[in-house]
Amino acid sequence: MDRTGEVTLALIRRIREDDATGIDEFAKRLGPRLLVFAHYKLGEKLRSRVDPEDVLQDVFAAIVENRDGFLEKVDRRGVHHALYRMIENRIRDLYEHHFLVAKRTGDREVPVAAGNNRRQLITASAVPEIVPFEPSQIGFACCWHVAGQ
Repeated sequence: MDRTGEVTLALIRRIREDDATGIDEFAKRLGPRLLVFAHYKLGEKLRSRVDPEDVLQDVFAAIVENRDGFLEKVDRRGVHHALYRMIENRIRDLYEHHFLVAKRTGDREVPVAAGNNRRQLITASAVPEIVPFEPSQIGFACCWHVAGQ
């Protein structure tokens, strides 16, 4: 094993022993390499909204909050693989947060175009009851009718 691997394993050992400075030194030693990885993995589009430093800070905060879970990942996958996977997962979460639209539910406000091209918001409580037509009434099996209209 090379000198770098020995130092990393020594830092992991210190983290296992709950050494207060172990995680700090671990972050200082591996931080620059992980920052480059986070910068690369963010991509241009997400990087315009999120700093790679924030991703790295979130990952190290997760390590501090759940040290035992991190050490289990290290035991299963190895130090670098565990860290890279944590960064990738955090970036995926940030991408979903910034770019993917959440599914609509009945309790969310829904924009509706009014007759005069103005947009107004209605809440689920303002939506009329929807009842199905009987298929024999119109000849289609999947038609819906707004009650009272």
